[in-house]
Amino acid sequence: MYLITFTSSLLCISAYSRSKNIKHKMFFISLGILIPSLLAGFRDYSIGYDVLLYGKPWFERACEYDSLYLFLQNANEYNIGIGYAFVNYIISRLSNNPHFFLFMYELLQLVILYFAIKPFEDKINITFAFFIYYFSYYNLSLNILRQIMAILIIFLSYRFVLNKGSVTTNG
Repeated sequence: MYLITFTSSLLCISAYSRSKNIKHKMFFISLGILIPSLLAGFRDYSIGYDVLLYGKPWFERACEYDSLYLFLQNANEYNIGIGYAFVNYIISRLSNNPHFFLFMYELLQLVILYFAIKPFEDKINITFAFFIYYFSYYNLSLNILRQIMAILIIFLSYRFVLNKGSVTTNG
């Protein structure tokens, strides 16, 4: 199933890279990111160690809270992480289904990956970058929910490190 998912996603991302039409590009990249996100959402809860440890329980807890502030306060007391808890809470406002949470969380990760790679598309092939991610990190993303998101956010912030010389301040 993974090979079919990765191959179909990579074919869509490749079509994105080759297309000149902006609507076609958006369609292909959206589809390419959506396919592996669906697999993450439809998976059994036993796939991914952290899913049963804190992923599903904290999402279900987020569904029970009416107050974001109180939920984040509770998450902070348990050292679950404010950012992770915030994402749980926001997704819990859309659906109370843990599979939907797993789908949305993977979708968010892949969108961050895309925006981290996009500024470098003149230096690195986006299809190849996703190929590396799928075969090296996708399975990890199913296992270490918070840590892989942190890695992707650091990867996304790298472009700001590279552009630090172009930032100007007044004063």
